[in-house]
Amino acid sequence: LSPSPLSPTLSDLSPSPLSPTLSDLSPSLLSSFSPILPSVDAQSADSFSVIETSINVIHYALNAGNITCRELVKNYVLRISNYDKSGPSFNSIISLNPDALKLAQAIDDANLPRSEWGALYCIPVIVKDLMATADRMPTTGGNLALNGMMTPDDATIVKKMKDAGAIILAKANLDEMARGIWGA
Repeated sequence: LSPSPLSPTLSDLSPSPLSPTLSDLSPSLLSSFSPILPSVDAQSADSFSVIETSINVIHYALNAGNITCRELVKNYVLRISNYDKSGPSFNSIISLNPDALKLAQAIDDANLPRSEWGALYCIPVIVKDLMATADRMPTTGGNLALNGMMTPDDATIVKKMKDAGAIILAKANLDEMARGIWGA
């Protein structure tokens, strides 16, 4: 069998020189994430770059054993730390899922055969803060008056993503109640 032109190659799975690693973080920066994800540690799948990767490449790497789901999630948390909470400080993430690493570890522990993976198996997803999630992240719509509001159920799209194997990693910022620049 010859590889499909869409199949990732080993060079597709090599790290980018721009890809940060957990070892690039200062201890104080890494400790700032400990209240959110206390089990992030200094070990990472440094050989896998999440920069501009695709679901197919991630699934190929998972199937080949080049990365675990937990390592993948840690790499995305690292990027949030490096670009959203420090560095350029985009402030695009309102909250991180405190159970993201546990969910990823559960996927690793289940060790499902490839034939049973959903389309979004182990894919970390960031949703807008308008989407209800039945987890430990509040749904505020970017409104301070709704700070801490927890929803009992997932929004339909969130449920469908989770059913397909996705891990809801975080909630993204937006203007208040997503009313746009004109407030209408």
